[in-house]
Amino acid sequence: MLRAAFAVDQRRLLAARRLWAMFWLRLLLPGGPAARRNPPGAAADQARRLLTLLGG
Repeated sequence: MLRAAFAVDQRRLLAARRLWAMFWLRLLLPGGPAARRNPPGAAADQARRLLTLLGG
């Protein structure tokens, strides 16, 4: 495993990961700008990732 050479604020990292997961889900939702270019099920997969990051 790769170790960081600097301290990482785990709370801020988790907040950033959650924010980006929400951003990508919005793009993948029906009617979103990326909905047509992604395989079927991509939005559902991203929704599951977001729920995992949110602790659901």
